[in-house]
Amino acid sequence: DTCNFRGQFLFGLKLNTFETLDMSGKIDTSQANKIFVEKYTAKEQGDQPVEVKVDDVKTGVFIGNCKGPGLVVMISGKCKNITISRCEGIAVVFEDCIATVEI
Repeated sequence: DTCNFRGQFLFGLKLNTFETLDMSGKIDTSQANKIFVEKYTAKEQGDQPVEVKVDDVKTGVFIGNCKGPGLVVMISGKCKNITISRCEGIAVVFEDCIATVEI
């Protein structure tokens, strides 16, 4: 039964049920000088961009596992670096980045 995720392996993780995957978007600012923008989808956001406000020049922004088409991540303020990982069909708009933008 290929459609049953119960007890199957998905991305190397054993899942009890398919519902254990949390696919809702979130912005995590719990770590100092780091902002994580993860798991957003264009369907979830609609026409509204994901807005990230950076208050400190030492802050790095990580954008991961986001899916478009048409998803926009807007970063306001000056940040140290931006890393975009495992994203498809997204646009990233930013004011200033001091060091690197890595895709």
